[in-house]
Amino acid sequence: IEGTKPGQCTVECPVCPHPRRNVPLDWNMAPENIKWKYWLILTVDANFQMKNKERNTWDTPALGDGWVHFVPETPYMEYV
Repeated sequence: IEGTKPGQCTVECPVCPHPRRNVPLDWNMAPENIKWKYWLILTVDANFQMKNKERNTWDTPALGDGWVHFVPETPYMEYV
């Protein structure tokens, strides 16, 4: 793990909708009550902890900054 470079373990989300892979070609013809299954939904905070974001200080650093599918905050903020 320590030798892993940034971005080296990036994988494409297998559950996100990918046309011609896991979404039927006629998805737009699906009934309205199930069409949501084929939408791409992006979230900022799936754990609903954004309210704690502003409280983060050097005394309480992020436990997983840059882990899993999240990019490290500092390079991201420099980019945007």
